[in-house]
Amino acid sequence: RIPTGTSSSTVAIGNDTRFNPTPSGAGKLSYDTGSAYAALSAGTAGQVLTAAGASAPTWASPITATTSTATLGSTFLITGSSGTYQDSGLTLSLPSAGTYLLFGRILGNVNVLTSGPGFISCKFRDTTAGADVANSQTLIAFVQAINTSVIATAPMFSAFTVTGATSVNLYCARNLAGSYNTSELDSTSSGYTQIAYTKIGP
Repeated sequence: RIPTGTSSSTVAIGNDTRFNPTPSGAGKLSYDTGSAYAALSAGTAGQVLTAAGASAPTWASPITATTSTATLGSTFLITGSSGTYQDSGLTLSLPSAGTYLLFGRILGNVNVLTSGPGFISCKFRDTTAGADVANSQTLIAFVQAINTSVIATAPMFSAFTVTGATSVNLYCARNLAGSYNTSELDSTSSGYTQIAYTKIGP
């Protein structure tokens, strides 16, 4: 004889929730709700299973490589007063919510007319939100002596998380109390000014 019922020491009869759900569709997955077993509907081809802690798991599309690059087409003259950032015109359109790696390769040329030092710095700015990308300010080119040109290429890197489609632009400033002979960003056969992104997370 086999004792039947619903206690832990008996064999269940009928549709006892302590047993896995009855098979009803190819591709379904069983999971424990904490009080019973439930079946997750089959996902579509290529989706991945995403854990949700103690909640029901879900299917999600995998992150695919998304990238874009913007290149400076002509010399950008920085003409603002010391410390005033100007839009260089280089822009990236982040297509959707997620975490992105923003990076750049910036070619700067600076020459001071009066006593130095003088320098060029750049930053990423979220023009959709009207706010700077935190801690993205980067020193591009620095000169100490008068009438000495410094041409330098500097890298920029920032991780940036957005909640929706967003535009990010490159802003640059020159910094000196006196005057400049030259303060500009360049793209030449010797090197280019570029900014780019790669999406790295949801």
